[in-house]
Amino acid sequence: MITTVNELRPGDLVTQSGVGSAIFIASGTHPKYPGLRLVIWKLDDGTWSLDALRWNQEVGELIFSTAEQKWDRVQEAFHA
Repeated sequence: MITTVNELRPGDLVTQSGVGSAIFIASGTHPKYPGLRLVIWKLDDGTWSLDALRWNQEVGELIFSTAEQKWDRVQEAFHA
């Protein structure tokens, strides 16, 4: 299922056409770009990504996860 920034919840795992995956951590009002969201990801290569995205921008395919799996991903992102 393709998802947008607005639909993401912390710990969601998103893939992009099989190229890679990222764990969504959080989003909020972007401090520099009015009208955009600051979106924080932990990428599958272990790096962090901070993006300026529209709230309705498609970001990839959402992988179904339980609440426990999402929480475990967020924990792992900060402790890996």
